[in-house]
Amino acid sequence: MSFPQKVKSTLWAIVDAMASNTAPFVKNPKKDFTRSRKLDFVQIIHFFLCMGSGCVSHELLKYFYFLPEEVPSASAFIQQRAKLLPETFRHILSQFNLRFPPGRLMGKYSLIAADGCEFNIARNPKDPSTFHPTSGRSKRDLTPSTPSLCMTCFLSGTWMSSSSLEGSKTNFPPSAR
Repeated sequence: MSFPQKVKSTLWAIVDAMASNTAPFVKNPKKDFTRSRKLDFVQIIHFFLCMGSGCVSHELLKYFYFLPEEVPSASAFIQQRAKLLPETFRHILSQFNLRFPPGRLMGKYSLIAADGCEFNIARNPKDPSTFHPTSGRSKRDLTPSTPSLCMTCFLSGTWMSSSSLEGSKTNFPPSAR
């Protein structure tokens, strides 16, 4: 089993274990998620973990493979979502972190999130890892856009700009060094 498959199966195992006793994770344990629905406890958690940034209706369509008879309404999703307590997702995160303990970044920081993004940075012609000269066709002086990883350090609670995706050096702010 590859590492991504192991991560996914571990996450689904945590959700399945939670489904065997939903009481600590719902607002009304005697009533919530007791009837058979298109979005039961496991399905709604899976949907939350899989959904993208589209509107709820479109995300539901994608999740249910565009099968009209299977797709619940956005209203049904909102009603089911309202039954969950915030502790549900805290539990998933804590259980997941127990199974995959974080390593240390620079010997003292715990990386808790990494997201590929692209943003504008200050122009510095002396830094080859971030400065990419224009082709000369444009007369404007443009700020370069660099793909990079943004990391949240658990201990410091700050954002740090890490290396570009092409593998250039790490540019941490002085406060994080």
